[in-house]
Amino acid sequence: MTDRTEVDVVRIKLGPDKPAPQPDALGRSRIGYAPNLTTLELWERGRGVWRARLEKVADAQLLLIASGGIVVMAGGITGVTFHDGRVAISGFPDPTHPLIGQRDPLDNSSANPVAYGTLETTPARNVTQRPLTDVLDDAVRVLTEAARHRRPRLHQTPAGRLEPHPTDTDPADWAEFVSLALAGAAANLGGIERALAGRPGSWEAAKVEDLLYSTIGTEASDLWRYRTEPVRVILDVDQIVSTRTDAWSQYDDAEQTIDARVEQAEKADPGPDQAAYGWVYEVTGPDQLTPVDAAAPPWSWETWRSYQSAEWAEWTERIEHDVKTGDTSWRSLFIPSSPEAGAEYNRLADEREERLDRIRQQLEQLDAQRQREWSTYGAALARAIEDAAQTVPDLRVPVEVTFGTNPGSRTHDDDEGDPLAQQLLDAAIAATPSPADLPGTPLERLTKEGR
Repeated sequence: MTDRTEVDVVRIKLGPDKPAPQPDALGRSRIGYAPNLTTLELWERGRGVWRARLEKVADAQLLLIASGGIVVMAGGITGVTFHDGRVAISGFPDPTHPLIGQRDPLDNSSANPVAYGTLETTPARNVTQRPLTDVLDDAVRVLTEAARHRRPRLHQTPAGRLEPHPTDTDPADWAEFVSLALAGAAANLGGIERALAGRPGSWEAAKVEDLLYSTIGTEASDLWRYRTEPVRVILDVDQIVSTRTDAWSQYDDAEQTIDARVEQAEKADPGPDQAAYGWVYEVTGPDQLTPVDAAAPPWSWETWRSYQSAEWAEWTERIEHDVKTGDTSWRSLFIPSSPEAGAEYNRLADEREERLDRIRQQLEQLDAQRQREWSTYGAALARAIEDAAQTVPDLRVPVEVTFGTNPGSRTHDDDEGDPLAQQLLDAAIAATPSPADLPGTPLERLTKEGR
C-alpha cells in the first residue's frame, strides 16, 4: 500500500507584476508574478498581505503560490502577522516541492486570490513494473501453452449425431486465441489506439490494427465486449465542480458577502473604549511603550502579563518578544486600571466577540452546506455513471467508481485517459444537475435552511 498524507493548504493566486501600493506592509516595491524572480522574491510577493480566514491559515501546513493556473512556489507555514485587518503568512519557501510546475490543484474561476483546501499527497513512487523481457517471456509461455492445447475431434456416432471423440483430438484454434487475447488486452487498455501508442506508425502496429478490426468489426465500440478488467472511473468532485460548473464562483461570492458583513459589524460595533478602563501605551520602538495619557503609570511588562489569560500564554510570550525586538505589527498595548476594570472590559469585549462570532459562524455553516451539496452531487454522479454503463453495448465487466480528493490523484496509472471511463463520466456530468443549478444563491439556501 502507498502511504498517503492529507495536508491542509492555503493557495495564493498572483496577478501580473506591478508596483506595490505604498506604504507596503512588507516593504516591497513590486508585487505580483514575474518570471526570473528569485525564490525569496517570489515568496515575499506571495505570502502577503491578504484578507484571509485566520482559522483556515492556522490549520494549514502548506502555502501554494500560483500564477496562470500553475504552482510557481510552495513552502511551509509557521504562523501569520497582522497588518490592518489583513495577514501575511510566515514560513519558509521550498523550491524543490513536487507541486511546483504542476497545475494549481485549487484553481477555480473566483476572483478571490485566496483559496483553501486539503490535498491528499503520496510520496514519489518507485515504478515497480517488471522488465519487459520478463513480461515477454510470460507471454511466450502462455501463447506456447495455447498453441499446444488440443481440442476433441468431432465424429459421427452410429446414430448420426456429431459428438466429441473420446480419444482423438485436433490442435486448438491458436489464431483465434491470439486474436481474442489481443482484443481483450486492447479493450482493457481503453482502445486500439491506446494499445498501439508505443509506436503507432510501425508496420507491426499496422498489422495488429488490421487484425484487431478484423476480429472486433468496424465499430470501435464493439471492442468493449472483449474487456476483462473493470472500468475504473475516478470521480473527483472538486475538480468537476471547478472546471465544469459555476458553483465555486457562487460560493466565493457568498463568502465575500459574509466577510463584508463581518467588516461592517466590526466598524459598527467597535467594542469598549480601552481608555475608559485603563491605560493605553503606544509602541514607539523596540521595547519602548509610551502612555497615551500622561497620568498613566510607567509601562510594566510584569503588570501587563498579570492581566493576560493563561490560555493565551503562547501569544503573550510572542507579543512580548516581538515588541521587545521591534519585529511586530502591534501599535499599542493595554493595561487595565484595576482587576475590576479589567474584568468589566473583558466582559464587554467578550460580548462583542460573541456578537461578531454569530456572523463569522455563517462562514463555517456555508462551508458545511457546500460540502453537503458537493457530497450529494458526487453520489448523484456515481449513480449516473452506473446508469450510463448500462447503455454501453455488450459491456460485461463491472464499473468501479472511486472518489478522488484532488485533481491528479490516481490509484491506477492505466486508468488515466481510459476513453470508456471518460465517456461514462462525461455522460454522467451531462445528465446530472450540479450544485450551480440549485435554486437560489448559496446564501439564500443557507438562510432557508437556518429557518
